[in-house]
Amino acid sequence: MANFIQGLLYLDEPRGNLITHRLSFGALIDLLGSLLSHEFGPHHQHFESFEEFRKKVVRFEEQRNKFVHSMWAFGSTLKPDSATRIKVVKNKTKGAQLESTQVTLKDLEEVSAAMEQLEWEIGDLRVRVCYYEASARQVRV
Repeated sequence: MANFIQGLLYLDEPRGNLITHRLSFGALIDLLGSLLSHEFGPHHQHFESFEEFRKKVVRFEEQRNKFVHSMWAFGSTLKPDSATRIKVVKNKTKGAQLESTQVTLKDLEEVSAAMEQLEWEIGDLRVRVCYYEASARQVRV
C-alpha cells in the first residue's frame, strides 16, 4: 500500500517512505482510499475495486494482527504441524498476562492464502492505476 500511495502522489521512493513509514496498517488503508477517491471520484471502477478490497482487509485485519504482533513458540506436538501463539494481554483485574493459543499449520496456511490473495488484488490495482493506465491520470509537475 505504501508503494501505491507513493505512485499516486508521484513521489520517488525516499519521499514516499518519509510519508508512509510510520503509518499504521489502518492509516495506510484510509490514506490510500482518500487518494483514490480524490483521483478518480467515488463512483469510478478503481475506487469501487479498492472499497471491495478494503472490506476484505477489514475482515482479516484482526486475524492478521494476532499473527503479526505475537510471539511464537513450538506447538504442543513439538513438530512442524503446530505452533503456540503467545501474546501479552491486559486484564483490568489481573494486569498484564501471557495468553497462549495453539495454532495448526492449516490455520496459518489459511491466513497466509487469504493475505496472499489480498496482496495480489491491491498489487493488481496499483499496477493498473500507476502504470498501465497512467496516461489516463492527470499529469502533475
